[in-house]
Amino acid sequence: RLEYLILDGGSTDESAAIIRRYEPWLTYWASERDAGQSDAINRGFAKSTGDVLGWMNSDDYFAPAALKVATTALVAASADVGAVVGTGRKVDNNGSVFYSPLPPAVTRETLLNWCDGMNFMQPACLFTRAAWAAAGPLRLDLDYCMDLALWLRIAGDYRFVVVPDTLAFIHTHDDAKTIKGRHRMFGEIALLLATD
Repeated sequence: RLEYLILDGGSTDESAAIIRRYEPWLTYWASERDAGQSDAINRGFAKSTGDVLGWMNSDDYFAPAALKVATTALVAASADVGAVVGTGRKVDNNGSVFYSPLPPAVTRETLLNWCDGMNFMQPACLFTRAAWAAAGPLRLDLDYCMDLALWLRIAGDYRFVVVPDTLAFIHTHDDAKTIKGRHRMFGEIALLLATD
């Protein structure tokens, strides 16, 4: 009952060959130029049919049982719940976990304090199809905080459920987008929050 979709931005390395090896288990995949990360994610969701959505970037992976934990929490929740958030852990090149944020609650007010420790890891958040229909798609004009913009819009209409479980891991390294462009990321977040 899972759909796996891979959207590759036309990589010139061996990515497409690797993806082809897994094609029998994929619902959809494409390796083609896109208008950036948000565009690729939007395209993927447009091809999906599931009731619970989430995305993984190339440096991320789910914890064991993460999808079961998240979907169970969403299925058990009332109709006003649009997303579930669990612990996401940052892992360095040595496999050491060094950062695991999880706010006690996620609301529009806590999201406005994103840079003051009230944040969570994007792949540790899954959301309902209804929440995506109301709040999506991802903004193409944002390179770093398109996820935060989505969460803010979801929080306008839905509640977030926070679970104590580890849902995802993020492999971090010097070439990771949010490490390499950290100053730009914080600038974009400040502009988003100032205008939201």
